[in-house]
Amino acid sequence: EKENLELHLCNGVFEAYSASYLTTKKHMIEVKSEGFNLSWVNCEMASFIHMRESNNFYINPKGEGMIIQTLDVLDFSVIHLSTFERSSKKYRHRLWQSKADIKSQWSKIDPVEKAASILNEKFNPNITKRFPNWTNEAKKTVVVMPFLGGAMGAGHSELGNRFEYLKACFWSFYEFIPNIVMGVSRKEDVDWGFQQSGLPWFDIILLENLPKSASLPVATTQQVKKRLQSGEWKFDYV
Repeated sequence: EKENLELHLCNGVFEAYSASYLTTKKHMIEVKSEGFNLSWVNCEMASFIHMRESNNFYINPKGEGMIIQTLDVLDFSVIHLSTFERSSKKYRHRLWQSKADIKSQWSKIDPVEKAASILNEKFNPNITKRFPNWTNEAKKTVVVMPFLGGAMGAGHSELGNRFEYLKACFWSFYEFIPNIVMGVSRKEDVDWGFQQSGLPWFDIILLENLPKSASLPVATTQQVKKRLQSGEWKFDYV
C-alpha cells in the first residue's frame, strides 16, 4: 500500500479467497499444476495452486503468485451469480408462505436472466453488428471457465440455471475480453456451446472420464498450461 494506495498485497490465500483471478502466461507455465492428482483435488484448488507462494509473504514478499487485490472492491469485482439462488433457498420460508410457492419459486433466477439478456443485446456482435472496442492487452488475454453443464456433482445450483449463469458470465467478460474458453466434461455440453448457446467461444476444452466432477477446474487449468506451453495458444494473460 505504501507504493500504490489503490492495491493491497495479501499475506496469505486466506485473505483473498476467490474462484476468479488474473495472472500471466509465465506464471501459469511455471506452476506445476500437472502434478496434482485429479482424484483428490477440489474445485477451489484451481485457484489455490496458483497462489501458494502467498503463504511465504513475510519471507519473500516479491515471490511468484502473490495475491494482489484492489482496495476498492468495485474496481475489479466478480459476483458469484449463484448467490442469488442460494439466498432464495436459505430464506425461502420467509420469502414465501405456501409450500407450493416455496417449491416453485426459490430456484427462479429472473434477475440473472434479465441481466444476461441486457448484456447480450448490448455486446453480442450478431445483434449490434460491431465488436466491443477491446484493448491490445485484452486481445492478448484468454478467459477460462470450467463449466459442469448438465453433469450432476459439484455445485449448488439447479442444473438448468447453470446455463443461464454461464450466459451472464460470458457477456460480462466479452465486453472487455474477446477470447473466452469453456472447459466441460461432456460431449453434450460441447455441442450446446457451439451449436445452441449463441455464445462466440474462442474454444471449448472437452475433458472426459474425469474421476469426479470437482476435478474439472484443476483439469481445465492443466490443459490451459499445455496449450500455452506448446504455443497452440498465443496469449500473455489468463
